[in-house]
Amino acid sequence: MKRYILLFTLVLPLVVSGQKLSVRLGNKQFEQLNYSKAVEYYEYALKRDSLNSDVIRNLAHAYDKLGKYEKAEKGYQKLVNQETVLAKDWLTYANFLSRRGKYDTAIVWYRKYLDVDSQNEKVKEAMKSTKAKALQILDSFPAKIQNLKINSQYSDFGPAYYKNDLVFSSGRKNSSFFLGKYGWDNQYYLHLYRYSPKSKGAAVQDFAPKMETRFHEGGLCFSADGETMYFTRNSYFDGKVSRSKDGVNNLKIYKAQQVDGKWVMAGEFSYNSDEYSVGHPCLSPDGKTLYFVSDMPGGLGGTDIYRCRRTANGWSQPENLGAPVNTKDREMFPFVSESGHLFFASDGHAGLGGLDLYAVDFTRTPLKVKHLGAPLSSEADDFSIVMSSTGRDGYFASNRKDGVGADDLYAYQLNVNHGAIILIKNSETNELLEADTIRFSAEEMAQLCFNSEQMDYQLKLNRSQYYFLSIEKEGFVVKDTSLHYATLPPVQTHEILLVPEPVEVQPTFQPFSASVYFDFDRYALRSEARDTIVRVAELMREHQDVRLVIEANTDIRGTQSYNQKLAQNRANSALKYLLEQGIVRDRMQVVVLGEEKPLIRKSRQSIKDWHQSNRRVDLKVTLED
Repeated sequence: MKRYILLFTLVLPLVVSGQKLSVRLGNKQFEQLNYSKAVEYYEYALKRDSLNSDVIRNLAHAYDKLGKYEKAEKGYQKLVNQETVLAKDWLTYANFLSRRGKYDTAIVWYRKYLDVDSQNEKVKEAMKSTKAKALQILDSFPAKIQNLKINSQYSDFGPAYYKNDLVFSSGRKNSSFFLGKYGWDNQYYLHLYRYSPKSKGAAVQDFAPKMETRFHEGGLCFSADGETMYFTRNSYFDGKVSRSKDGVNNLKIYKAQQVDGKWVMAGEFSYNSDEYSVGHPCLSPDGKTLYFVSDMPGGLGGTDIYRCRRTANGWSQPENLGAPVNTKDREMFPFVSESGHLFFASDGHAGLGGLDLYAVDFTRTPLKVKHLGAPLSSEADDFSIVMSSTGRDGYFASNRKDGVGADDLYAYQLNVNHGAIILIKNSETNELLEADTIRFSAEEMAQLCFNSEQMDYQLKLNRSQYYFLSIEKEGFVVKDTSLHYATLPPVQTHEILLVPEPVEVQPTFQPFSASVYFDFDRYALRSEARDTIVRVAELMREHQDVRLVIEANTDIRGTQSYNQKLAQNRANSALKYLLEQGIVRDRMQVVVLGEEKPLIRKSRQSIKDWHQSNRRVDLKVTLED
């Protein structure tokens, strides 16, 4: 019996010691970002102490980084129900749920956190954003998808068209000399592979094996002629490894070119940096714009999409695409289709969970980000979409449940025809209208159908860049516009606004005043005074809703009574001449001021000129009350 007791007392310290060692080793691997190894130690430690909050927290975070979201969610759920839970754990859980598309539950935990930190503006903004996402209605996407047979048990993603083949990144094992594993997820380092989809039974082959290194290579694009390649790699060039001040080996974009049928390194991207990552390059179809992803300072969030324009001196300064494309979270894997749409992955927009696929049409303003619904997007991470020139088919990657490995390649094909729905509206009232005439070419006109119940036009779109049309409606200005064939969405909705024809309106009358002048001690009209009165009469005949005030003045010489009589005579002279021009007496009012209101003498104005300025009759034309 004593031996049993002695054995127990000896074993117990060993168990406790082993549990502490597992935690220490797990923490070390966790700090070094070796999440796969950290998970092993943490799982072992929790078998000995299932309530260790620090271990549960790090384990959930590690699973999150590894893309094992179900296990991460279970870990976070367990953590927030611990008695030793921290307020920051509620926030971490809320952010996780929001990224996973579980907006309603995320809002609950945001509120719980704000109960203890009510003035945190960033959290308030995160909850506001999550509420907005919860209200958005996400459409499905009319496509058929298929898991590719070439997928491995490792990560396969980042497809790019190369001539008639597909080049992609994979963490699978190959015959390369550089066959190390990456501590993050315990997979082999990513390299580039080539696959011919149209060749039956074609095997996956190494792509450009001479350029392989002991680091990751992935995320690439090709020029239209297939002679130039831009690809992503950890910072390694000319046999040298570069690291940031914090010791991080960041991602950079490199250029390679075909020389005698072989790929040869041709230099670095101009805006690479040791201090931040630059990757996921994508050339526009015309080769004039390079899109890429970076976490460089000054961005909106985790990673943003940027672009550079090709100039005579190389690539222009990077331009952040800004909102609404970029968010406070991650935007990744840009791709530009033949139709000018930008496709990308994001966990910052409303979605089904994780990284979802989105599109934005740069040919239209304002920019609107469209979610590519199920089955392209799912509750898992869906990313790195590319498509053929027709836009009807392409490839993307996902780590959804039915996959073979960590990330799998999927083919997709649209199962609807391209088309357009045209809504014609009154630009002022927003009322739906039926056009009198819509002019197309004969072929296009035959495909146009009007739905009187929906008040819309439906048009089938053939493979064409633009459709020009002219819309006519009585009472509206003729509208000339165009529709362009778009890759996505397959059915576009266009609102065309007709502007009502302007109604001819008489110019708005503006009150004014004119003056006629008299000789000293005279009230006879001068010739120029008669011309002025004729013009006033013409205006009054043209505008029947105006009236005239005749104000008669004199200078200050002479007695007040004499000047009053002189002013009356001057007013009578103007009145008589207006009556002769056909202006009725009821439209005119006479005001005799005499010398009561002389003008203020101007600086340097002579006495003679001042007197002349006061010998006048003012004709004031105003609107009737």
